[in-house]
Formats: sequence, structure tokens, C-alpha cells
Amino acid sequence: MGALSNYLESGILRHVLNLGGEAVQRYSTVYIGLVGGYDANALESGVLTSEITIGGYGRQAYTSSASTWMTPYASGTATATYNKNAIEFPAATADIGNVSGVIVADSITTGAGNILFYGQLSNARNIRTNDQFVFSSGALKITFD
Repeated sequence: MGALSNYLESGILRHVLNLGGEAVQRYSTVYIGLVGGYDANALESGVLTSEITIGGYGRQAYTSSASTWMTPYASGTATATYNKNAIEFPAATADIGNVSGVIVADSITTGAGNILFYGQLSNARNIRTNDQFVFSSGALKITFD
């Protein structure tokens, strides 16, 4: 996952250059969501129409701290971090279908809040009834280049 939303890009610029307005903040918790029909242009603009909302799905809370995210490190020409703990979604209560992307947002409410980061999964997954989607430790990697 290596893309920042327009919302986060603007907040970083406002913070670093002291431009006023809505600057980026620290989040004690972020919320991981799954996306079907991955559309980078829509996600860049904060459009959440492709977020999965069926089969008992909901965004999963993930604490933001040094104990849950790896300290940023060099990864080739990029800087990266990754989740230290598994991020587990509940077992699907219905066929969800194709999951092709992931978002990190600032709200638990599906379809609400702001997208912070987004990315396409390296391998899309067809989620069926009773399947459980899990990002194992180290599997959700966020990179900047």
C-alpha cells in the first residue's frame, strides 16, 4: 500500500508548512477496510463506493503505536512500516465476492470518515460464506517513495 489520499496529502502540507486549516493529526486508532472493484482515482479523492459492506463485514480497529506498527525503515528507495499484529476480520456471514484493495481510514463507520491510505492487494481474494480475511503480522505494508 503506497498511496495517500488527497485528504492526508493536504493535511501533511498544512502541518509541515504551517499553512493553517485542517492539518494532519495523530490517530490513536485507525480503521482497516476492504475494497472490491479497486479504483485508485476514486479512493484518492476519498470516494468509498467500493467498500465492502455485506456478509457481516465492518472496518477493523487497529491501535496506532510503536507496539503495533514497525518503526519506519528503508525499503529499497522507499520508506515503509507494517503491522506487527494480525488484523482479523470476522468470518463472512454471506458471500462477499472479490476483495481487491484495502483502505486505512480515520472512522470506524463504513463509508464515513476520511481515507488516509489506500492500496491494491497483491492478490485479489474471493470471500465466500465462513471465509475469514486476515492481514497476518507484516502483511499490511505502507510505503512512501
